[in-house]
Amino acid sequence: MSTSPSRPLRRDAERNRRLIIDTAKRLFAERGLQVTLDEIAQSSGLGVGTVYRRFPNREALVGALFADRVEEVLALSRRAAEAEPPAAAFRDLITELARLHAEDRGLRDVLLADDRAGDQFAAALRRLRPLFRTVLARAQTDGSLRPDLTVDDLPVLMSMIGTAADRAGPDWPRYLDLIMNGLRTSGGTR
Repeated sequence: MSTSPSRPLRRDAERNRRLIIDTAKRLFAERGLQVTLDEIAQSSGLGVGTVYRRFPNREALVGALFADRVEEVLALSRRAAEAEPPAAAFRDLITELARLHAEDRGLRDVLLADDRAGDQFAAALRRLRPLFRTVLARAQTDGSLRPDLTVDDLPVLMSMIGTAADRAGPDWPRYLDLIMNGLRTSGGTR
């Protein structure tokens, strides 16, 4: 029996939905988007049919979990595109994105446009690119960042930071500092 969008879920159905979402959020954060619905069902203690009844495929679950997070990244990027001084805005944006990447592998997969994220976030990711370009260009114009850095370099840098977070654990900010120092025109430390 399917529920209509206007009718609230039964208490047990809502509890199961919340359990699926909480379990998926944890597993995606730990392991990325390669987690299957079957693994989510097993980890939540629910039957596979219950999970598929709520979310017919992984893309539907990913969409439900990450739509708000992607909008948060867009808002963060919009603020950085207007913030002063430009060098601090770039650094703060990259630092916040690095923190998000380190904490949540699933969000990292979505933001790096991993093909496992599907097309559901393509429009949002296309909106991010010009914002990143603006933040980068402003910091380059004020002489703070290397002129050869391009917007195409940012996903690679974020991937590097994500890998550092995976390998170094809580010491990942040290690697972010090393990368950020390498991007500065002066090459000095903070």
